[in-house]
Amino acid sequence: MKLLGLHLDRYIDYATLRGIPYKTIIQGIDYPPAAAVDAARTIDAEDFYAVMERITAGLDDKLLGIRVGGHLNLNTLGAIFRISQKTATVEEALYYCQAYLMATLPFICVVNSIDDEAAVVHYHIDNPNAAVNRVVLETVLTIVAREMKILCGEDTEIRLYSPYCDGSYPAGWQKGTAFLVQFDKVQLKAAQKNNSHWGLDLLIPEYLGLIERVKADEAFGSKVRKEMLFMAKPDLPPIGPVAYSFNLTTRTLQRRLKEEGTSFREIAEGLNREISHLLIRHERFPIGDMANLLGYADSASFIHMFNKWFGCSPQKFRAELAMANRS
Repeated sequence: MKLLGLHLDRYIDYATLRGIPYKTIIQGIDYPPAAAVDAARTIDAEDFYAVMERITAGLDDKLLGIRVGGHLNLNTLGAIFRISQKTATVEEALYYCQAYLMATLPFICVVNSIDDEAAVVHYHIDNPNAAVNRVVLETVLTIVAREMKILCGEDTEIRLYSPYCDGSYPAGWQKGTAFLVQFDKVQLKAAQKNNSHWGLDLLIPEYLGLIERVKADEAFGSKVRKEMLFMAKPDLPPIGPVAYSFNLTTRTLQRRLKEEGTSFREIAEGLNREISHLLIRHERFPIGDMANLLGYADSASFIHMFNKWFGCSPQKFRAELAMANRS
C-alpha cells in the first residue's frame, strides 16, 4: 500500500523540531531529504509505520498526534485546503477533505452518520499498530477541527472523541469508544464565513516559515520562530499553544528564550514586523485589515507599532512606496 509522503514529512518536521536527528528518524529506509521537493512522492505503508514507530518511541509523548495537528500550517497541506476554502457549504468542504484523506492515507476508513441533531465523522484504521494509529488519528481529528473552525468561525462547537482521552487532553476532547468528530447537523448546510480575502495573508507566514526552515540556526529561539509561523492563521499564536507544541510550560519556554537573550514577545514583535513589511506593499489590504490580520486590538495599536518599526505611519510608508514605483 502506498501513501502520500507529504503526510510523513509533517511528522518528521515536528520530530526534528523536538530534537530527534533526521538521520535517526529515517534510518533503514530510502527517504532522502532532496525528495521533499516532490509533493506527489509516495512511500510504502511499511516504511511509514517504521518511521512513525521510531518517532513515537523517541518522543514518548502521549499527546503527540494532537501536538502535530496543532503544529501544522494548514495551508501547507496543499491544494485540498485551498479548494475547501472556496466551497459554498461546510458539507462540500468536508467531502473534499475526506476524499483527499482516503486517497492519500488509504489505510484510514471514514464513515459519516447523521441523526436528528448531530453529524458524526468516524475515523478508523484496521491494523494492530495501536500506538501509531492513535497518533495518526488524533492528528487527523485535530486538523479537521481546526479546519471546521476556520470555515465556520472560531466559536463553532466541535466535540472530539478518543478512546485514550484523559485529564491531560486539551479542551474540546472527550473520552469515547472510537475516534470521532461531532458537531451540530445544521453546520453541514451552513454557508461558510466569507474567506474571499484569504490568500496572501496566509501565504506570507508560510513564505517566511519556508525561509526560516532553510537556515542553519538551531537555536531554540529559531525553533520558536518556525513554530509560530507554522501555526499562524494568519495572526501569530499566543505563547500558550506554542509552549504546548514543544511540550513545555510557558514559564519554561520563556526561561529558555531568556537564556538566549530574547523573549516570546520580542520574537512575536519581530515576526509581525516582517509580515507587516510584506503586507504593506499590497494596497488591497487596508490598514484596518492589516491590524486585524496581525491580531492587534485596533488600528491605532498597529499604527503605533508600525511607527516604532519603520519611523513613519503605514499610510506614509505605502505612499512613499507608490511614489518610488512610479519613478
